[in-house]
Amino acid sequence: MGYAVIGAQKALTVNLLVGSAIFLGTIASTGGWVLRDILSGDTPELVQPGPLYGLVALVGSATYVLGSVYTPLTQLEAEGLTIAVTLTVRVLVVKRDWKM
Repeated sequence: MGYAVIGAQKALTVNLLVGSAIFLGTIASTGGWVLRDILSGDTPELVQPGPLYGLVALVGSATYVLGSVYTPLTQLEAEGLTIAVTLTVRVLVVKRDWKM
């Protein structure tokens, strides 16, 4: 979630469109996961059959961007909302065994 918010924040800082900010946040988040796996010597989870990690990144990025742009939330409140929504989606993905 952290990389999604950071990527989306940077995109909004340079006045990219909402769709572009969501895309950049998603790419930053999934790229962070892949980098973590490669540096630890593992095959990236993103390219293996399994839970929908990309979906969680997309939902987190979209939540932050839409919450920041279209609501009167402060940055901290938008981040808190993003944490709550992303955690909920992540739990659903694992509990309901949603896979690629």
